[in-house]
Amino acid sequence: MAASSESAAVTFDCLMAVGFLRSYSLLILHPLDLDIAKETYLVPKDIDWVQWSKFICHFRQIRDEDVARRYHYGQLRLSRLNWLVRVFRPQHAHNMWFYELPHSSISDFVADYTFPIVFIFATLSLVLSSMQVVLSVPTELLWFEERSNDLQGIGRTFWVFSIAVVLLWALVCLLLLGIPVLVLGWQLSWGYKHRIKSNVKAKGIV
Repeated sequence: MAASSESAAVTFDCLMAVGFLRSYSLLILHPLDLDIAKETYLVPKDIDWVQWSKFICHFRQIRDEDVARRYHYGQLRLSRLNWLVRVFRPQHAHNMWFYELPHSSISDFVADYTFPIVFIFATLSLVLSSMQVVLSVPTELLWFEERSNDLQGIGRTFWVFSIAVVLLWALVCLLLLGIPVLVLGWQLSWGYKHRIKSNVKAKGIV
């Protein structure tokens, strides 16, 4: 029983390692990619392009069936992995809120979330002020001209500007929410289509 569990753990580790190296083989395809990887400490600096090509060429032909499921769908960012852990609650997760803690200190957390909080506060303040202007201007006097009444023209200008601000804010919110959803849906559909094509090719080869 113990031997079978140890062999399963070794198999799982091998699949993870092979998938990890296959991702490197797909990311580093040119000498410039290797230089960038060296600058970011992803690979040793004393390896040249010829040595890297000889080592990594064997991992470019590996199929999805030979790697862990983590590597079947392409790149997954840490933020998306954190959300997947929160939604699906896998049994083997070390933490039910994070796949991996993205911040090592509270200062990093505050620095990352300060700008979004300030942006949300500023936009909400602007929109609420615009709504207040719209409600304070009497609409029944906006579109009826009165002679020698400059305040009517100023009120009309403020009212139109406030409406434009509210509509622009709604458009920005729609884009900020809609574009990520569309990109995520496109990536998921590409991943599933790519997996289906890979399975069909594998069955055809077999």
